[in-house]
Amino acid sequence: MIVLSHNVRLRSAALVPVSLLGLAACTTTAPYVAAPTFPTKQETQLVIEAPKPPALAEAGSAQDVWHLRSALNVAALACSRSTGVDIGPRYNAMLAQHKELLTQAYVAEEARYKAKFGRNWRTIQDREATSLYNRYANHPDPRGYCAEANRISREAARVNTEDFARFAAAAIPRLEAKPFSTPVLASQK
Repeated sequence: MIVLSHNVRLRSAALVPVSLLGLAACTTTAPYVAAPTFPTKQETQLVIEAPKPPALAEAGSAQDVWHLRSALNVAALACSRSTGVDIGPRYNAMLAQHKELLTQAYVAEEARYKAKFGRNWRTIQDREATSLYNRYANHPDPRGYCAEANRISREAARVNTEDFARFAAAAIPRLEAKPFSTPVLASQK
């Protein structure tokens, strides 16, 4: 017999079923989930050192592609609220249509930051991406920006992937037609 206090007594036999329930709960097997696999260092190097695909062969075009994607992302989020221009469906279609190219552009941009800024690359890339998004979100002419982003998003739907980098390079200045108060990013120098 176990004494919990001077007035409460439990028989050890009463604890056996409770103990067995606790033990049974511990013995149930959880479904097997495979551990995630990550690329090896050699596989990562292959991605970084892989030649640019034909659509990204021009110098700076990965940056242009990613920059245009960022500008249209801001437009898709902000323009319907501020001006009633709904770019979201065309932006999503562009992401789907050029998914592989956008992935390649992101990998190339990541490699460019790593090569240029070393171990601090992620911090600098994050800071500059935030600055770029803020430039578009605080455009000095929101109506003009949204109208031009709307035209560009319509045009982007008709551009094939092989020509998208050149299209991006031509489209970016159209979105930046008005002066910005934000300085040029360090990675663009």
